[in-house]
Amino acid sequence: MPPPMKPEALWSCDPKSIQQELSNQAPKLFSDADNVEIWKTPTIIVTAGGDYKVEQCKLSEQDMKLLWDHNRQFRDIFYVVDQGNLWNRLLITKETWASLTTKHNVFPYFAESILKFGLQEDDDSNIWNNFHSRDPLNGSGDIETCYTISFLERDQVANAIEDTWSLRQTAIYHRMHSRSFSSIWMLVKPSSGLKSRLPEKLNEFWYDEEFRYSRHPLIHVMILFASLSGWYEYLTAQSLKLDQIEERSFSGANSVDQSDSRSSLEDLQSVQRLRRELFKVLSVLDSTAELSKRIRNIIPRMTVHMRRELTIAIFEELDDFDAETKHIGSCIVGLRERSSDAASLLLSIFGQCNSKLNLRNTLANEASQTTSAQSLSVMTAMAVNGELGHELQKETSTNVRNLMIVASVYLPISLLVLLSNSSFVKSDSGTLIDPRTFWKFTAVLISVVVLIFSIMFILQNTPRYEETDLSTRKMNWGRGWKEWANLACFS
Repeated sequence: MPPPMKPEALWSCDPKSIQQELSNQAPKLFSDADNVEIWKTPTIIVTAGGDYKVEQCKLSEQDMKLLWDHNRQFRDIFYVVDQGNLWNRLLITKETWASLTTKHNVFPYFAESILKFGLQEDDDSNIWNNFHSRDPLNGSGDIETCYTISFLERDQVANAIEDTWSLRQTAIYHRMHSRSFSSIWMLVKPSSGLKSRLPEKLNEFWYDEEFRYSRHPLIHVMILFASLSGWYEYLTAQSLKLDQIEERSFSGANSVDQSDSRSSLEDLQSVQRLRRELFKVLSVLDSTAELSKRIRNIIPRMTVHMRRELTIAIFEELDDFDAETKHIGSCIVGLRERSSDAASLLLSIFGQCNSKLNLRNTLANEASQTTSAQSLSVMTAMAVNGELGHELQKETSTNVRNLMIVASVYLPISLLVLLSNSSFVKSDSGTLIDPRTFWKFTAVLISVVVLIFSIMFILQNTPRYEETDLSTRKMNWGRGWKEWANLACFS
């Protein structure tokens, strides 16, 4: 008998490298304490119309001990792992995660989905659904499936000015045991809608025996539809936001204020961000549509015990899902084209506002230059008038100084004449002037005049002695003598 085939031989991934990366990212992925929920459907009771109710509780140590027994019971086990917030750690320890994945023999593809969670600083640009479905190749007919599904959810921000939305994601792992028809599910960061609706649906599936054997594909279909719950609200919110931007643009198209130009720039930036966001959500929607096709392909392997009518009904549900995703995609494309038109309009309005503002600034600059030229001419005229007044004042002061010098010369002469007027007349000879007295008077007069001229010359030319250059000092002295010579002649 040939040895059993190892499914690892067909895996396209490298389990060792994935586990190594998971171990490296463990501080950012896992918390220090467990807060994991476990949902358990009751074991089958052969009682017509039995009351089946899903048991929801926290994962305990007793549950951890019975992990292997869960694989052999005719029931469904759901491990629900939440996240602290959008970009926080998963509320499960590294040890508990290792025990769950080891006991249930989870294939490594699911670890690739887990690496998208944990502490992050930036938004993850990887939007691939990471769908994988494998047969263990042990003849049991088991099916192992995992994928990541994205959905839109409104941010719960207190006192927010406007509604903001973010892309969320849920990692799904499912292992269906064909022999016992039991299943193991792992839901990592499920949406609030999925967490509230899934237990009710499980109660309905287990209440009826017909649905009990078709619950596996129905749960996958339900997860798909749960991912579309926030899309219409998101599109309505973005359309309303675009309406407001367009209304402001049309009302302020003729405005040339600086504040309106800044507002147009902010609206243009908002529209550009909306366009990039619409491109991303459209890619997410395409990935979800591709996920629907992959799930459609594995459903026949899960419906061995189902009636043909139920199989047809499930495929009809998937057809409805594909039609709805196509409609949402067309709405996104239309909104994206509308945002492109709004961006073009805002760009033209912004350019027009800038042109008007530049024209206004140019006119203001020209007026300012004209005013400056007028002010300059007035200041020039004032400077010329001031210079003329200064010259006139200088000339007046020079004349007054000359008059003072002349007065200072004639004052001692008058005093000498007054003192010696009696000596000029000679009574003996009968002449009016005594020659000896006249020459004495003349000598004294000349001496006094020279003394006065010297004193005044020295006093007036005292600053010239501060010259350090000897040649300049001589030049100033020479100029001073010439001035006094001219003044003496004038006198």
